[in-house]
Amino acid sequence: MLEAIIAKPINSMPSSRPSPEVAQLERIIDSKERLLAYLRSGPKRLSMESFICLTKILGAAGWTREDERWCKEDNRLGLIEAAIVEVTIQIGADKQRVLRQTVTNLSGLSGQNPKIRLLR
Repeated sequence: MLEAIIAKPINSMPSSRPSPEVAQLERIIDSKERLLAYLRSGPKRLSMESFICLTKILGAAGWTREDERWCKEDNRLGLIEAAIVEVTIQIGADKQRVLRQTVTNLSGLSGQNPKIRLLR
């Protein structure tokens, strides 16, 4: 189930042409948002593949497993709750990267086209 959610195609705005880096980040954000919606729906059972996927996400982000709980900093949560916290954090960080990259790209365009003015 989790794999099917992550594999769905992204909905993109046809009029916008983001840089390849921004487009890739947007696809990642879209996948993570679908994952987050799935986790928030309260799945009763996870497939082995879904369980492994979530444990890899948490492990890569510095979470450790202690006594059936996932721990990081002051958090001590179950698998689903920890995954919700971590994916939410990652989505926020990814959106900040998209914003920075977009501003950088627009800054480069403003030097090429006098009609484009950025507020500084």
